[in-house]
This record gives sequence, structure tokens and C-alpha cells, in this order.
Amino acid sequence: MAVPSGSRIAASVLLPPALPIVTWPCPPPYDLRRTLESGQAFRWRWDGDAAVCVVAGRVSRVRQEGSVLRAETADPAALRRFLVVDAPLREIETALARDPVLRRVLPHTSGIAILRQEPWECLVSYIISAFNNIPKIQQTIERLSRRFGRRLAGGAWVFPTPPR
Repeated sequence: MAVPSGSRIAASVLLPPALPIVTWPCPPPYDLRRTLESGQAFRWRWDGDAAVCVVAGRVSRVRQEGSVLRAETADPAALRRFLVVDAPLREIETALARDPVLRRVLPHTSGIAILRQEPWECLVSYIISAFNNIPKIQQTIERLSRRFGRRLAGGAWVFPTPPR
């Protein structure tokens, strides 16, 4: 799948060698791309059909292959929790569809899970988001990470902690 142009920024970090590969079922309507591009998190970068980010202080790469997520990660539990793979999206969307206004919106938002982000990064991202567009927010979050975060092997940066 080609990555369309727009706010998607290519991944520029290298994964550590020999990361374990794990797979998880992600039953429909889960949609990894819609979830990561929904404006909830701003540090995910696309490398072909795989998304790359630092989660729980480690670089991870994940791709959706139909109803399966395939991930390269040193911390599978943290990545799975972050991505909310087990969310009952079908039941949630069925309940939302009872509302006539939301029913019209669902075809455009189906499959988006609410990510379980680290609260500090989520709060800072929210504050930065005021009066900004997604590319500008991504750039600002990346600059904060590079300025105050910890560098990982391969060129990735951990989001800084509150004391930093």
C-alpha cells in the first residue's frame, strides 16, 4: 500500500537489530492507519505500510495485515496496551450508530481506537495542539523530544519526562 502525501512523515529512525516479532488479532473494524492518523498521537511515522514510534521508551514498528497486527518490538505488552488492540470497537460503534448524527459520521471514522498514551506526552501534545495543524504539532513534539528527551540507538528520541 503506497503512503499518500499529506501530513504523513517518513520514518527516519532505525530499529534495533533482531527485535522479536509478535502478532495479535485485531478484529474488524480496527484500523491501524485511521487510529494513528486520527490526531491523538503525533510521533508515529510511516515507513511504507508500517508505522514506527517510540512507545514505553523503545522503538517499535507495527503494520496491519488484514485482521492481524504484526509488530517488531522489545516490549510487546506496552505496545499492545498503547494500541488498544482489545477494544470492543464493534460494540462501541453499534452503540454510537443509535444516534442519528453519529451514524452519518461512522463511515468516516470506523475503526479508530482511543490510544492509551503516556499521560504526560498526551497533555503536552494537547497543549501544543491549540491553534496548530497536525504537521506543525508533529514537528513541535519531535523538537521537544530531541531537545529534552533521551536519544535511543538508531536515531529515535524518547519523549522527555516532566522534570526535564
